[in-house]
Amino acid sequence: MRQLAERFRKWQNLVQIAFFVVSGGLAVRVMYGNWNAIAHYGWRLDWISLTVSCLLLSTAFACGVSGWHLLMGSLVGSKSFRDTAEAWFASQLAKYLPVGTVWQILSRALLQQQYGVAKSKTMVVALLEMGIYTITALMVYAISFSVSGNSRWLWLLPFILLVVAIGLFILLPPVFSRLLRWVSGGLHLEDIVVTYSFGDLGIWLLSYSLLWIVTGSGFFFLVRSVIQIPADDYVTLVGIFALSAAAGYLVIFVPRGLLIREAAIALLLSSYMPPSVAVAISILARLWYTTVELVTVGLVVLSLHLLCSRRQSVAGHRIAPR
Repeated sequence: MRQLAERFRKWQNLVQIAFFVVSGGLAVRVMYGNWNAIAHYGWRLDWISLTVSCLLLSTAFACGVSGWHLLMGSLVGSKSFRDTAEAWFASQLAKYLPVGTVWQILSRALLQQQYGVAKSKTMVVALLEMGIYTITALMVYAISFSVSGNSRWLWLLPFILLVVAIGLFILLPPVFSRLLRWVSGGLHLEDIVVTYSFGDLGIWLLSYSLLWIVTGSGFFFLVRSVIQIPADDYVTLVGIFALSAAAGYLVIFVPRGLLIREAAIALLLSSYMPPSVAVAISILARLWYTTVELVTVGLVVLSLHLLCSRRQSVAGHRIAPR
């Protein structure tokens, strides 16, 4: 079994290297071959739009941790927002490791275990969150596609709606409970009881749809900060970023969906601008998202640590003998 695992890791590393080399080479080739078109494109720098985009993305992270707290509160009874926020923000950094999504789930389970939540339950909630992320992203894209009416990607719409329908069916409370029991029995694990109502599911879908709208709004203002685009493209760009981010989120063999999201953004944006410019914007979006995420996570984790240390210090002074 150990030899099989080692072989799997070896082939996984080779696949990652080959993927990065091929994808990175294609991106460099597109940009190098069209450098004159990129250099002479109508670039600009609108600091107001850039600032708004960063604030919206930070707000989206706040929506993300709120959604996680909502899930943990409904499913396992977690009441402390500080505990769930600390676990959520700290586990965000694990996404930048190889097989980032797996490490994110495992690290979040270990962090929540420190607060009395079983690892198995946290992992189930994390997988449920992943499903909700994906379904709501596809829903947002489907709505934006219907509004914008881009005929180039018309063939995608039936497939997206089919995936959304299947996903919603799996997330129905009785279906998900039976599926969970079946998986637990098949893997010879102890029964993991996670129950929720149709009302809970509706609130989660609405909350995570709002998260994608806020994140996509940040992407719209990021694009608007470097090129001139009409306000009518707002709905389209929100949907493009939601679909691209979901694609990168689901590909677990690369850290943080690296190059998957960029390829999706460049491909979808190529309907509205030259492909070389779309590639440049996709790379800019990666730098924007990573920088804001790392700064936000770092500040929140540091603030929570300082707050915890201060409370412990105050408590120590109160019980110290006089």
